[in-house]
Amino acid sequence: MKWVKGAVEDILKKGTEGIGPNDQVGFNFCSKDFARGDGWINFKTASEVTFDDVWKMISGIYQSNSTGLNTETFYCDSKQSNLYRCIQSAVIINNITKNNLCLPRALVVAIAHADKDPIYTKIRKDTGKIQTEKTRLLMEAVGVNIPAEGAGIPELQKFQQYLVDYQIIVYQYGSKGRDLVFKGEEKNEKAPPTGNKFKDVVVLAHNGGGFDHQFILDHVLQQTDLTPELITRGTKLVLMVVGNVKFLDSLNYFPMALAKLPKAFGLTELKKGYFPHLFNTVGHQKYVGPMPAIEYYDPDNMKTEDREKFIKWYQERVAENYMFDFEKEFIEYCVSDVDILTQASLKFRKLMIDEGNVCPFTEASTLPSTCNKIFRRNFLQPETIGIIPKNGYRLCDNQSKIALQWLLWKEQERGVEIVHAAKQQERGVKSWYKVDGYCKETKQVFEFHGCYYHGCPRCHKYERQVPLKDDPTQTLDSRYENTITKTQHLTGQGYEVIEMWECDFRRDMDDEIKQYTEDHPLLVNLPLNPRDAFYGGRTENMKTYYKCRDGEQIKYVDVCSLYPWVNKYGKYPIGHPEVTFGFVLCYTCAKVGAKECRHSDEERTISGTWVIDEVVKALEKGYIILDIQEIWKYKEGVTLNPEKVSVNPGLRQLGKAVITSFWGKLCQRENQGKTSIVNRPEVLFSMLSNPATDVNSIVPVNDDTLLVNWVFKDEAYDVLPTVNVCLAAYTTAQARLKLYSYLEKVGDNAIYTDTDSVIYLSKAGQEDIPLGNFLGEMTDELEGYGEGSYIDEFVSGGPKNYAYKVYSPKSGEYSITCKVKGLSLNYNASQTIQFETIYLINPFFSRKAQPIPNIHADTRTGITIQEHISSYDKLQFITDIINCSNFG
Repeated sequence: MKWVKGAVEDILKKGTEGIGPNDQVGFNFCSKDFARGDGWINFKTASEVTFDDVWKMISGIYQSNSTGLNTETFYCDSKQSNLYRCIQSAVIINNITKNNLCLPRALVVAIAHADKDPIYTKIRKDTGKIQTEKTRLLMEAVGVNIPAEGAGIPELQKFQQYLVDYQIIVYQYGSKGRDLVFKGEEKNEKAPPTGNKFKDVVVLAHNGGGFDHQFILDHVLQQTDLTPELITRGTKLVLMVVGNVKFLDSLNYFPMALAKLPKAFGLTELKKGYFPHLFNTVGHQKYVGPMPAIEYYDPDNMKTEDREKFIKWYQERVAENYMFDFEKEFIEYCVSDVDILTQASLKFRKLMIDEGNVCPFTEASTLPSTCNKIFRRNFLQPETIGIIPKNGYRLCDNQSKIALQWLLWKEQERGVEIVHAAKQQERGVKSWYKVDGYCKETKQVFEFHGCYYHGCPRCHKYERQVPLKDDPTQTLDSRYENTITKTQHLTGQGYEVIEMWECDFRRDMDDEIKQYTEDHPLLVNLPLNPRDAFYGGRTENMKTYYKCRDGEQIKYVDVCSLYPWVNKYGKYPIGHPEVTFGFVLCYTCAKVGAKECRHSDEERTISGTWVIDEVVKALEKGYIILDIQEIWKYKEGVTLNPEKVSVNPGLRQLGKAVITSFWGKLCQRENQGKTSIVNRPEVLFSMLSNPATDVNSIVPVNDDTLLVNWVFKDEAYDVLPTVNVCLAAYTTAQARLKLYSYLEKVGDNAIYTDTDSVIYLSKAGQEDIPLGNFLGEMTDELEGYGEGSYIDEFVSGGPKNYAYKVYSPKSGEYSITCKVKGLSLNYNASQTIQFETIYLINPFFSRKAQPIPNIHADTRTGITIQEHISSYDKLQFITDIINCSNFG
């Protein structure tokens, strides 16, 4: 076997000869003795192909795919693929140096490359200081001293006079290596072609969906014949695919400002700079001179702390008489932004692949979808997460309300019992067909034909041969033919088939039928919808204003990672449930806003869908269950185990984002809006007349192109295999109960609460909420102001709208914090929205309006004014305008 192995080594050497380590190579082996065809090694990077790979493949063939070892007919073929590069050049070598000797060092490396020096690689990498020594010898031979600022034309001329056998050519570029800078009127023409050079291309831009990619989409639609594939969220692009180029918004993976990415991913050497965007006009493109006026940097739209840092930076530049070169500064600023995003994205991708074995950019388009794929690929066990039927478990067979109305009326009219989906799953007769209803006594089959599902030729006259969007394997004609065939088959089996078309029943339905069916218990108590149990966090203010008296302090505490605590310690349902058929004080008071309850027990009842843990808590607080219509009973399972802990800021940021994003994906709306590009009238007509879809909006792009947003009708969309809203409902329910456990402790001293935090009044002699640093424990939100800091005065205009004054005993100073929903409180806004402002615009103190400029994405460009007024329609004031409670 020795000589065979030697032959294989020769094959590997010959197959990888003359290609770079990053180029790819593949092998194909064949022989007439191979019983089941050829063997091969897939294309991979040349540096990754080893002797063991080839030998293992050949050995495997001869063990299981060969009649014996016969080298006379053995044949090997290798194919090489030299990867394309954006810049086609003989050689571009980046010779990075941090001192002033970049020119002589570059000449030493270039000479070694031109002479094909056998130690060229060592010279280029300066292994053993070989490059440094050769540089010193070259400078001594030429007799040149390099000035501190680096070499110039005089030094270059001396080197050329000495190196008579070489020609030194100097090119001046704004960048080097594979970097490209697009500028000027012809910048679009400089974009490198992708179709023939790369299999797939991923383009990332921070907030690209709301800005950068919008311009690209406009160019594609206006200037090309390409038809991009789009996934949109409102006016933003979540994903755009044009040919083999995939455009993604990095903001959908790490939702934070670009300036925060270096810290989040541990990129200590990178930092986002400042640029005068308001100075970027046509007339300033060639500006070289003193620093532009500070107003061009728009400092008033920065946050207060960022504004202070910027002003310090700006004053330092002005003091040193810094010369501002617009073109140079603009390129450096853009390159810095791209560098930050590139390195953060690469580190994020590596972390995702290392920890989850999923590439977030090629296999997903958002962080939640990436997390869902990681979970399914690595952790999901069989029979763990059930896919909930569209109509719930009681109506798991797809049966519409109007079909049930007809079946119930037929029961009443004929005086018989009909088995149908509202009672149990559809009945299967002695055939392979399921039927809508069946009467065993009379052997009658009841079939209700929904006009869309069964292809009614009277209601849907057009495009009957066109594949349907919800099922491209079917057409309206094929559905109609299947309906006729089913009826004929059942009749042939001896059943009496009683049929009704949806359009006929809608026409025949009178007040008697409507009243009887709508009051029927099977339709009044509709099947449990788990999405009705999915609520968000509890946010409200119990007091509109409070000023501390002697011996009082207002504390602000926050649950440490509330939702991750639920994910780790909470309980979650597993598989499919067993189905049993069957927080205000007074519902009527809450509906009409009554302050004093005088209603009967029947009027006080509320009905809804809740996770059982919240029902148990309601029973503890004195509620009584009068009726149970349906219960889904799940088995309980443990989901998480402790993992290794290490200091890694990127991994910590990633882990936190993954935990908070993953469970939300499980409650995603299944019938998401879709966007299509339409440039033919018949296509638009088809979409408008399609019985399976509803067109939401049509936005003209130009005279020939429209953007059409549409959704499937409720009866046409399919459930997603990645959604189970029960898991998400359990997450938020247990989070609300965790918050409620802390609210119970403070009782009437609660001032404000928001999902995972409590602001409460602490009085001398009363026990405070205990603090800690572990999951689910309360942490002090005022710790950053100094030890012992507390809120002295608090005001609120409603949920997500409050301000407070913090006193720090350490410094003896007061600090003010304001929070207003929907407003970014930059420096300019903070000058308007202050503690006194929120106090004055409180609806019980004043009706004063405060205009705040804000940017809102819309399909049209323009200026709009929105008036924000706080209203109290869920709370009542007890004795004054300070203390609130629920109605009833």
